[in-house]
Amino acid sequence: METPAAPVGPRRAAVWFVLVSLALDTLSMSLLFPVFPPLVQAFQGGDAAAAGRAMGALTAAWAVAQFFGSPIMGALSDRFGRRPVLLASVAGMGLDYLLMGFAPSLAWLFVARAISGFTASSFSVATAYIADITPPEQRAARFGLTGAIFSLSMIVGPAAGGLLGAAHLRLPFFVAAAITLAAAAWGFFVLPESLAAEHRAPFVKNVLDTMDHFAPGFSSQIIDMQVLLPPDLEDLLALPQGHIFHGELLPDQLFFQRPAAHYADYRSPVRGLYLCGSSTHPGGGVSGIPGHNAAREILKDRKRRR
Repeated sequence: METPAAPVGPRRAAVWFVLVSLALDTLSMSLLFPVFPPLVQAFQGGDAAAAGRAMGALTAAWAVAQFFGSPIMGALSDRFGRRPVLLASVAGMGLDYLLMGFAPSLAWLFVARAISGFTASSFSVATAYIADITPPEQRAARFGLTGAIFSLSMIVGPAAGGLLGAAHLRLPFFVAAAITLAAAAWGFFVLPESLAAEHRAPFVKNVLDTMDHFAPGFSSQIIDMQVLLPPDLEDLLALPQGHIFHGELLPDQLFFQRPAAHYADYRSPVRGLYLCGSSTHPGGGVSGIPGHNAAREILKDRKRRR
């Protein structure tokens, strides 16, 4: 079944975000190239040979982390959607640059570099995002544009990193963090989900398998279903971030006054009419606890009337 195309406006904004994000990610990464060798050499007490070996290990750690991270990121985006994985990856990269900037030792730098390789795997998710929202006849042009942006950023980044590193050896790390975190914040507001809910079958299957594990036969009782994830609820119902309550409930609303004062014991003002919906404690879902609690109060009232 074909998925409906995203609205032109949001789709165009999403394409620009992905392209600019790729440029900023590549730029922030290449900013560090000129300052890594002298920083590693400083950690090694000025020993150039030891610094060379350490640089090789750092490069290998980054490459291995990206080798394993790319398919993992891709699988997560297939299951949970492109948007959350892409934004988490970009934000994680920015925080990792801060970790490298404050790294007190070579060991810390090694750990941060490995994390950087994993978070840099956002490129695979970004490519999948572009494929999701681009018509087949335009994909070659879009992928060519991403390659050009990558190359241009790799040219500009080292030059800018050298200038920043001349002012302070760790300054490029903090500039890279600021650029990447700014891109993540921008994407939070302009990036819609690109992977339709019906394409997230592995996620649905995992949920149903878990339910069947604890309640055998649960999925066999389902006649039909509609899967709505937070991005879908936001698009369809204007719920911010798909939050069904429009905001967090307070403890007194959750327990003592749910759904309202004097009605928290499942009884309504009408004699014989009881509340057992999702507005009552402890809320909706498949647990059936509101109905159980309401039935308990009904039985109590019946005993009193006898």
